[in-house]
Amino acid sequence: GISTTTSGGPGTLSSIAIRGASGKYIKTLYNGIDISDPANTQVQTHYEHLLTGGITGIEVLKGSQSTLYGSSAIAGLVDITTLGEVEDGISHTVHVEGGSFGTVRGRYGFAAARGDSKITANASGFRTDGISAAAGQPERDGYENVTLDLAAEHRISEAFAVFGSLLYIDGEGEYDDYMADNLFHHSLTTLAAGRFGFDADLMDGRLKNRFSAQFFEVDRKFVEDYGFGPSISSYNGKRQKFEYQGSFELSDAFLMQYGADHERQQAKVAGWSPLDDDSHISGVWAQATFNPLDNLYLTAGLRHDEHSRFGGFTTYRGTAAYLFGETGTRLHASAGTGFRAPSLAELYETGTGNPNLEPETSASFDIGIEQKFLDDRATAGLTYFLLDVEDLIVSRWPAP
Repeated sequence: GISTTTSGGPGTLSSIAIRGASGKYIKTLYNGIDISDPANTQVQTHYEHLLTGGITGIEVLKGSQSTLYGSSAIAGLVDITTLGEVEDGISHTVHVEGGSFGTVRGRYGFAAARGDSKITANASGFRTDGISAAAGQPERDGYENVTLDLAAEHRISEAFAVFGSLLYIDGEGEYDDYMADNLFHHSLTTLAAGRFGFDADLMDGRLKNRFSAQFFEVDRKFVEDYGFGPSISSYNGKRQKFEYQGSFELSDAFLMQYGADHERQQAKVAGWSPLDDDSHISGVWAQATFNPLDNLYLTAGLRHDEHSRFGGFTTYRGTAAYLFGETGTRLHASAGTGFRAPSLAELYETGTGNPNLEPETSASFDIGIEQKFLDDRATAGLTYFLLDVEDLIVSRWPAP
């Protein structure tokens, strides 16, 4: 259900698809930070600049997740973390590897923990001379990347804890024309992001509250020369987001979850199609998790968003799962709706944007079975799904 695509060697455009739906329908979080680019033609993540050094877990949720995560989660969610289980004490990790075409990768990692508090930090690097993307051409297209990340949690008391994370990526790559080598084309990408917040757990942990704020900024520049002299296209995308997530355990069998968020996106583009605009969106949501019988799990959720351009939109989602404990067989099903808000480029980019666009909407469902084997060390599953997207936004050039 997951596939990857890339347009060339390291550092060239790369994306993933879940259940046949492309990256613009997938929400990607890095230690809780939304790292999709608001200045891209469609708001999506630049996977070509993500290194694996220091990552301790990647969780993939398939199917519509708009009820919990809002716009652009029509196909699913990818949640990347670098703060996993850390043993008490201090540890250091040094990793170096090398290969053909002048390829070198390295990482220094630091981790420390004491009781319920922990911190991890990583400095990762990658470089390669690359190969030519143009068939039969000799000139190589190299790529370099430096990534820094930090994540920490500190519990002040049983009821109060603080957390935070930082991410910095600096990537530079070379690329060719469509048919031949180009000695001049290169791209520069800088990404900086952070997230901070606190947890307040009340009523012996039955009432949980999480407040957080995050920022994100990405700068991309493409320096090109097609024989008419050098030209530079620049893209700057920014995001500020505030979130509240809460839950209340009514009983051992019933859990209420709820939250609210507000997000502002900004995009500034200097190039063939200039753009300088922003938008904001606010949402509230609630979800109930119910366990009425042993091994039967039900959820139902509802969300409403208000967008500064097209107004309000409501989504819902429901799931059901039943586990046969003796055999390790699990039956599962879900159904829901989702939406993707038009990007700032699709709305306002000079020459191509259309400010009258409405959001893309989706309806989806899935049903499947899973079976565990070998003392739960292996799992086989079969799922049937349907994802239907309406009011599809496509670009035409030249614009009508």
